[in-house]
Amino acid sequence: MLESEYRKRSGRIEVHTPEIVEEIVADNALHDSIYDKDKLSQRYPRSASAPIPKSRSRTSSSSHFPVRSGASSTIPLHGCRIQTWLNEDSIKDIQESSNFESRSVRNLYRTVLDNEESLVHDVDAFLEYVDIANENRRVELFKKWSERVYTPLQ
Repeated sequence: MLESEYRKRSGRIEVHTPEIVEEIVADNALHDSIYDKDKLSQRYPRSASAPIPKSRSRTSSSSHFPVRSGASSTIPLHGCRIQTWLNEDSIKDIQESSNFESRSVRNLYRTVLDNEESLVHDVDAFLEYVDIANENRRVELFKKWSERVYTPLQ
């Protein structure tokens, strides 16, 4: 009995969770459209003004997914996600979001660098003021010494 059930069900996968069925159908349809587009672009190279052909759609109520023969059966469904993740639009979106994030981070550390630069400038100005004040104090002390000690000795 188990062997007859196996023979009946070979080539079929039954999924009982609707969310998983919808995800598999969406991935499969996306994979089919990418595969069909690649296949067509290899056969008929089109110009930039030629329209892109529409891919065939599948219903999400189906619980039977046939496996196509040929080269497409060697590409797993998760490969479709990787291919769409690496397309130009995805890369452009990632670059734009990273540029926005890096711009905000750059603004944050630019503020820190500006604060550090102003602190260094203020410390340098203070140290220069201290040096000038010490020099003036030495000059005043020398004047007092010369008035008290040097002038009476002469």
